[in-house]
Amino acid sequence: MVGMRLTSTGARRRRGLRFMLPAILVGLSLLLSACGGDGYTYTGNQGNHVFLKVPSSWAAYNGNIILKAIGLDGTPSAKSFNWLAAFDASPTPKLGHVLSGVPKQPVILAYVRQLSPQTRDQFSLQALRNARYPIDQLVNNDQGDLISSKDISLKGGLYGEQDVFDVTGGIGDISAANGALMVNQIGILDPGNHKLYLLVISCAATCYERNRNVIDEVARSYSVKET
Repeated sequence: MVGMRLTSTGARRRRGLRFMLPAILVGLSLLLSACGGDGYTYTGNQGNHVFLKVPSSWAAYNGNIILKAIGLDGTPSAKSFNWLAAFDASPTPKLGHVLSGVPKQPVILAYVRQLSPQTRDQFSLQALRNARYPIDQLVNNDQGDLISSKDISLKGGLYGEQDVFDVTGGIGDISAANGALMVNQIGILDPGNHKLYLLVISCAATCYERNRNVIDEVARSYSVKET
């Protein structure tokens, strides 16, 4: 799976794929937590040169806590992840809001994953787009829509894709009855496909519309540099 571009295609697309909620390790964590001004805090991982700003009031979860929650704590697969973090805007935050379902307030999942040689050989833009949710498959099944897609090209050969899509069913307790899940996702790869950088911001469709300015601000702040 591999590839990437830099043109904006606001059209809805239909494709197919599979879900990959990665085995995740935190190399170490919110190394950079400095005041970002305007109620935001800068956070990220200095060793992997990845940074973003998040509203200071949002609850933060580090990699060790997330790994325990998903049962990967201490497993070999966890070691493929250099950094892992999650954030929840809810006034009653829970890590579960980030990991499943249709949260009523914005949530973030962000990580840096070291890809194995076998995975590198197969990684593509399609795999990147489907790294968190199998949006291509869901679109084919009329359980989601790819609303917009923009290719990313950065200094040092880093490349990727920003996708905005909704999910209306086909995954766990996500269903039309609970309302659509809206997702703003940025995935970036280094030139040799050694590392996957992923940022996923999501919440219910009504929440997304209400918090669009904040979500866009967080997405705009996401910065990845060649290491």
